[in-house]
Amino acid sequence: MASRSLTDVFLLMRNNAIRSRRIYPDQDTSERMHLVSLTDMEEGFSDRIDNRMPPVWIDYLEKAQMIIPKLKSKISDLKTLHSRHLHRSTFDESSEDEVAIENCSHEITRMFNDCHRLIQIIKSHSNEGIPKERKLTINVYHSLATALQELSTLFRSTQNSYLRQIQSRGRQI
Repeated sequence: MASRSLTDVFLLMRNNAIRSRRIYPDQDTSERMHLVSLTDMEEGFSDRIDNRMPPVWIDYLEKAQMIIPKLKSKISDLKTLHSRHLHRSTFDESSEDEVAIENCSHEITRMFNDCHRLIQIIKSHSNEGIPKERKLTINVYHSLATALQELSTLFRSTQNSYLRQIQSRGRQI
């Protein structure tokens, strides 16, 4: 599925709206409920908008945002593999299930490492740009780190549960 970035269109329309407001300076400015105030625009943020340059780390953000849903899906697949391995009708050791579980676990670990690397790159840019951009970078970093931490906790609990069930099964036999 292809997607289209509307950022440039938004910036163009916002800049036009700001310019048209400045044409009539005698208008009532008591309602200053703007997403970005005019003073912020004049303090240097306008350079970034006029040049239409997104932050350097935006590509890394998009890559991390693509990995996170795939990671959720892989953890769900791993749970299914665990369940199938634990609840099969025969007690013979099936190396196919174990190999599939191991491969899926390695893939999940690789995805965690990739996403962590991307988050660290974003974090390294948190001291760049104007104060609002730095704050945005920090917020993005924290949001991604929290999402990754939650998935890591889910993955660890899934693995621990599987290992406990395998160990209890070994004691019963």
